[in-house]
Amino acid sequence: MLKKIVLLFLFLLFTHANEKIQKLENSILRLATFKGEKISSTGTSFYIGHDIFVTNYHVVSQEVEKPEKYKTFVLTGINNGKIDRKLINILDYSKDSDLALVKVEGLNKHPLVFSIIKNIHTSEDVYAIGYPSSSDNGFNENT
Repeated sequence: MLKKIVLLFLFLLFTHANEKIQKLENSILRLATFKGEKISSTGTSFYIGHDIFVTNYHVVSQEVEKPEKYKTFVLTGINNGKIDRKLINILDYSKDSDLALVKVEGLNKHPLVFSIIKNIHTSEDVYAIGYPSSSDNGFNENT
């Protein structure tokens, strides 16, 4: 009986997390900086509107510092074993704030909505979504 309860709890927890992921995934993109055909680094960007995404400066820093060697792309999928990608345009950045604005046209995304939560308790579930490395699936969960 306890095993059934635990399995039901895990199913409900995953379902709750999955709903949150689905709401966020149309606002988030994986970026990758390439040197030639090799991925040099990856990171996350969040859609804020008008084809503009915000990311961290360190995600695009290689292209900023050596544009002749590095190019940053949005990874849009895999097609016939090849990575589909779309070139980004770096609009502005701040090394000090570790932020960058990039533009990617033609993607159907929804702006990410931020909110302030006033009452957070120590035992609440925490979900993180993003792509800090090339092997991440984009979602992490902790309680």
